Amino acid sequence: MGESRFHDDLKVLSKRPVPDLPSDFNEAVWSKIQGRKKAPRDRQENWFKALLAALPPPQWAVAGLALAIFAGWAIDRMTSRPASIARETRFPGTVTGEVVDIACYY
Repeated sequence: MGESRFHDDLKVLSKRPVPDLPSDFNEAVWSKIQGRKKAPRDRQENWFKALLAALPPPQWAVAGLALAIFAGWAIDRMTSRPASIARETRFPGTVTGEVVDIACYY
């Protein structure tokens, strides 16, 4: 918003009559502001309590964690190759060719 338009808007507002406000207007506004400042904290606590209520009791959580760790370990054992492969089963070979560094082109 340009300064000239801002000044024009201020002039229009200054020409308007001042409304008659109730005597407790400031107190009412500040009480609403204070109420809204406290509300998010209450909502956060309620959200946290709802999350805790949704979780299972601790013994089931521990059993579930142990089961997940065991399943991960078992899948790792099934999918990874053993590190101690005998030398006779390894295939000796040589690789020939040209090494191309892409960074050189840039």
